[in-house]
Amino acid sequence: MRSSRVPWAILALSVLLLVAPRAGAEPPAGGTYTEDELAALDHALEAANLDRESLTFRKDLAKGHACLELVRDMLRDPLAIAPAIDAMVADARKAQEEQGAALGALIAAHDRLPHAKPLVLSTSRRPNEVQATPEKLLGYLASVASVGGSPLMLADTMDGDAEKPLPFDDVRYRSLRRFLPGQMAWHEVFPSPYDEATDAALKTHVEQAGEAYVHELAARIRVDTQAALWLAAFGDPVAWVKRLPTTAFPKDKPIIRETPFGRVALGTFGDDTYTGDFTVLIDPAGNDRYVGCRLGAAEGSKNRRIGFFADLDGNDVYACGDVDLTLGAAVLGVSTFLDLGAGNDRYEAGHGSLGAAMGGVAVFYDDGGSDVYEGKTFTQGA
Repeated sequence: MRSSRVPWAILALSVLLLVAPRAGAEPPAGGTYTEDELAALDHALEAANLDRESLTFRKDLAKGHACLELVRDMLRDPLAIAPAIDAMVADARKAQEEQGAALGALIAAHDRLPHAKPLVLSTSRRPNEVQATPEKLLGYLASVASVGGSPLMLADTMDGDAEKPLPFDDVRYRSLRRFLPGQMAWHEVFPSPYDEATDAALKTHVEQAGEAYVHELAARIRVDTQAALWLAAFGDPVAWVKRLPTTAFPKDKPIIRETPFGRVALGTFGDDTYTGDFTVLIDPAGNDRYVGCRLGAAEGSKNRRIGFFADLDGNDVYACGDVDLTLGAAVLGVSTFLDLGAGNDRYEAGHGSLGAAMGGVAVFYDDGGSDVYEGKTFTQGA
């Protein structure tokens, strides 16, 4: 898939939120289609002895799982799709103007959840003047990576009098991680993250649980805790990465640290080349190359429920076409991918990439330039 780029953010909030409506809101009745467009549609329908009313035949014979009312509205009347999307885009643009790019996109999408509660911006996850050296900033980034060890919460189970949401148990979590990506992408293109024996046991468990089991589990993910986790981990990421001083970055070569939650790294102001997986990586400038990397992605296995990436300047190449779940993807976790500086960038990614989310929250943001985007299945904000 290819497209040119203007400044915007791609956001997907779990399996429940990408096209979620604001509670009680209806799509605008008009303003999306021109009279000429409607006339052309009427002419085409007439040629088949149809009219606009014919488009509203029933298409939702299957009950589905956690299907949003707005989706059912679109199934009933396809002409409602474009006005609804226009309203979402307008809300996102307004929120981005008020709250900033990535943060505004998150808030706009979250606010469309039925019964959404206000999100609280955390101040505890922002670097400050004490992160003015590479070692101190790496320590901060390691603390961000550690958020990936937090559990995934059930939407409908509480812990006695405390009314505390409970996490998915290991079997259900692994079932989601193993099978949700393939079912959402409609392609079994994602290799299992588990060993052969574990994979066989999970297949048997899911088969015995029934055809709808994985989707029913996905419908029980707590979207509010996912959005809150994103805020707790990243705050207003575009704002704070732009404030990082030059002294926070190494001069000669990138610094890479291993942590229990994956690698964290800082780049230089030169032209750096990276390979492999990074849970958190910030590069300040240069025409950088990222070869075969998983960047800014929550891969979704144990301790890998978070991913953060920011490249602050330069004309960059992301040669990651053979890597799945990369460049801002989120599986059962939260991720942020930022490419700033309005450079001319090239993105090549595998399946489940470029802001795609599967039971998680993914934000992909590029602030401008003449860019090229290539992805496989379930990509570019899917």
